[in-house]
Amino acid sequence: MVSQIDDTSIGKLSEIGGKAKGLQILLKKGFNVPEFLVLDFTTIQSFEKDDRLISLITDWQSKQQFKEDTLFAVRSSAANEDGTKKSFAGQYTSKLNVKLHDLPAAVKEVIQSYLVDTTYAKASASFGVIIQKMIPSDYSGVMFSKDPLDFSNPGGVINLVPGLGDKLVSGQLEAYAIKFDRDWTVFDPVSTEYEGEKYIEGERKSVNVNGGDIMAAIEPFMKGLIDGAHILEREINTPVDVEFAIYDDQLYWLQVRPVTNRELNEKMSVWDKTQAEANYPDLTLPLSISFAKVTSEYAYKMTAKSLGFHNKILAEYKDDFANMMGGINGVLYYNVSAWQSNLYQLPFGEKLASKLPGIWGMSGVYFDPPNHRHPVYLRFGILLNLIGKLFRRKKYEKRYALTFEFLMEKYSKDEMQKLSYKELVDTYFILRDSFAKNWIAPSLNGLFTMVIYFRLKRYIRRSKIEKRYPNFFNDILFAEGDVVSVELVKSFNQLLTEINNNPVLTELFKNNGESEIWNNLELEHPSFLTKVKSHIDLYGDRSVDSELKMETITFKDDPISFIEYLKQNAGQKVIAFDKVDAFDYKAILKELYPTNFIKRAVFKRLISIAIRRTKARENYRFSRLQTFVIFRHLFLEIGERLVKDGFLQEARDVMYLKVDELTNPTLRANYKEQIEDQKVRYSNFKSDESPIRYVQINEQFHEVPEEGIELQDGQLKGIGCCSGIVEGEILIVDSETDLNQNFSNYILVAKYFEPGWVNMFSQAKGVISERGNLLSHTSIICRELGLPSIVGVKGLIRNVAEGQKLKMNGATGVIEFIDVV
Repeated sequence: MVSQIDDTSIGKLSEIGGKAKGLQILLKKGFNVPEFLVLDFTTIQSFEKDDRLISLITDWQSKQQFKEDTLFAVRSSAANEDGTKKSFAGQYTSKLNVKLHDLPAAVKEVIQSYLVDTTYAKASASFGVIIQKMIPSDYSGVMFSKDPLDFSNPGGVINLVPGLGDKLVSGQLEAYAIKFDRDWTVFDPVSTEYEGEKYIEGERKSVNVNGGDIMAAIEPFMKGLIDGAHILEREINTPVDVEFAIYDDQLYWLQVRPVTNRELNEKMSVWDKTQAEANYPDLTLPLSISFAKVTSEYAYKMTAKSLGFHNKILAEYKDDFANMMGGINGVLYYNVSAWQSNLYQLPFGEKLASKLPGIWGMSGVYFDPPNHRHPVYLRFGILLNLIGKLFRRKKYEKRYALTFEFLMEKYSKDEMQKLSYKELVDTYFILRDSFAKNWIAPSLNGLFTMVIYFRLKRYIRRSKIEKRYPNFFNDILFAEGDVVSVELVKSFNQLLTEINNNPVLTELFKNNGESEIWNNLELEHPSFLTKVKSHIDLYGDRSVDSELKMETITFKDDPISFIEYLKQNAGQKVIAFDKVDAFDYKAILKELYPTNFIKRAVFKRLISIAIRRTKARENYRFSRLQTFVIFRHLFLEIGERLVKDGFLQEARDVMYLKVDELTNPTLRANYKEQIEDQKVRYSNFKSDESPIRYVQINEQFHEVPEEGIELQDGQLKGIGCCSGIVEGEILIVDSETDLNQNFSNYILVAKYFEPGWVNMFSQAKGVISERGNLLSHTSIICRELGLPSIVGVKGLIRNVAEGQKLKMNGATGVIEFIDVV
């Protein structure tokens, strides 16, 4: 049988092969397809003599009335080719630009490629051959209805070159790219020129076309291409890969095949560690990851109930609440998509959800709104509830504080040591529910901070303030108030100052070990030791690194380690930061709006709220830390009981169990084996190679490469956090940094700054971070100390080296490299 152009039936795959079947589908659905002839397997088997093949081609030529100079493509079409699971692309011969009289030889050459003794040939027990008229394309393209390479792109991509498409398909030419979905299209920059090859006066010649001309050529056909792709998706029931050509203002559909590594109805989630890595750097053990996951689930679900989320919504999106955080290869990630989905249910949730990645200092995340949302009347009710809670926030803050103090006292480390194993497990559930019910205060504060933050930023951007005072928004955020983290730095600096100003203490810390120093302080310097103990009592839950990890040993757990920390920093220059003069935003408002009292009043009110909420947000972080400390002590006490009962080798082995495993008595018999398995797994993880982002599609995780940010005119740019222009030498800070060194006169550079590193800030000339945003911990501390700082500098670590000198502008966020090492 020979499938002709006018035969619209869909042939059997075993007879005509995958490519031919795709052409038949295009034809059936009414697409503009160049004339083609399919030689099916039965027909090919009948080729005993050359004249049989020649006569078939001659009959087809006569029917289509092809001109003598018409060129053709002769392609393979095996039964296993262009399938839904594997494409076997490029495994068989294709012949392009074949003249009429050369078609029989080209067909035989393609058939011969099936007979080669290879794995692919053996897989193709039957096959067809396609002869198709070639189009002397003005532009050639390949369209994927789902991007097969960029899994963070929920839509499709088109690659386009001027002229013929064979070198595009083979990857020899750089293509102009267009990303698209139903509601948006993103074109490549138009300034670049793209190379291609066209038939000009019968000869194949190189051409170069500007990106702007390519965009202009493709735009009239974009809707047809995208609509056609969706028609084909529904027909084949998979995402599709389409080859097409534009010639003489017509669109030709050349081939269609399934995209084998994407699905139509994908459950897609974006996992990013930008927000997590300051508190959970490097590898994080299962207990810490599972506890972070559980606490976020219960806390935010309770908050949602309090705000009036409907039970159907809570039930439908329970997985989003349960998976707001999680571990991938031993590293903690935030499920950004789940957070966005939960925020979307709020009255103003669509905007908040789309802006969330920017708030967290992440690169953009495509947000696909959930299928269901609260109806308008329920969203209005939630809005009224939010407003009511805003006016009653002091009540919730007071209740949170009282509950926090009560639980801290009742379930202190000393009290937990008195409890049995069963009582400790019961205590876990009591604490979990108690903290979750009262988490409304910090979660509401965080929500109000985001709303006010963006509303105020928008007002400032649209006002005359932005032009006259470009750093106004940054400067107001440290105009009033103090935070716990700053008090911690001040207290630590006071201890260092006393050591440096007292020759006896200086000598003691310089020439003795930590235990000897502690013993000497008890005997010879009790008043100074009292100050040390007071500092540990107030701030000792904050460790040098990884403070929210359950496996972390804090200064309270090991006071001698704090003496070691003091010893490492003693003798260094300590810059005494007095309180930075408050930024006089009221004077600026009066200057710019001398008679517009209403506008001044609105700005003052918004600024006042933004300042208070931002400070409260940082202080709630410290109370969260102390909450985690309670649970850390609880889990370790459970570990002690399990060791006593023979279920563990040592108490700290609990860190290799998940919370729901540790609190389930029926699983104790398997703990030892399970822990050993986890230790083996973790020994194979390499946290330093973990990507910033994964895209999860169904059950598969796909790594998303970081954006390649390069220097532009010797500069990088981030978010300016605290004004000031300074020059200095770079010192790169990471978890391996020697804390004995002097940080004075350096500009500190890091991927992120852990909360326990802030003592360095009092010595530095400036601070630059690859991660972060205006509301991050680093930003707030630097503003409070008046330390020039820039955060969110993409590509920072990749573009710097020890010994370089740079100039940073804390207002504009611009970094200029003075020299290159």
